[in-house]
Amino acid sequence: MLEALGPAAGAFYLYNFPALAGAAITPALLARLAEAFPQAIAGIKDSAGDLAGTAAFLDRCPDLAVYTGWELHVPALRGLGCRGTVSGMANAIPQALAAALDDPEALAKLEPLIELVAALPVIPAIRMLTALATGEPSWRVARPPLMPLDAAQERRLLELWR
Repeated sequence: MLEALGPAAGAFYLYNFPALAGAAITPALLARLAEAFPQAIAGIKDSAGDLAGTAAFLDRCPDLAVYTGWELHVPALRGLGCRGTVSGMANAIPQALAAALDDPEALAKLEPLIELVAALPVIPAIRMLTALATGEPSWRVARPPLMPLDAAQERRLLELWR
């Protein structure tokens, strides 16, 4: 596709989310794509939740923009050249998360909630928290192929939310 589009393709950010996609983008693949399509590959958002994996993207592709989807890794990745986070949790706790990224103690307080969300079906969990934060119940709707959280998962999330 990128070959056919040529310069008209524009710039793309790849999204590494193996838990949802069922396959991972590796640093080697990102490097090959960036070399083959230098005008089209601008960077990647890595939502694999693996600090060493995100660091490998930064090491292998230093000229590309690398973002993490794992908010807890931001402080460690900043010194390696990470551009920041594209955060799902920011939908539910934007002010707390923004403040916590520069405050290790505040980030530590958010860690149990963030880790629980990561352990649950992520998108439905974030949607539930966003519904709670905004008071808008439609955020709780999980659209196929995603399934809503079950009652036990909702209880666990509500315990940490309060």
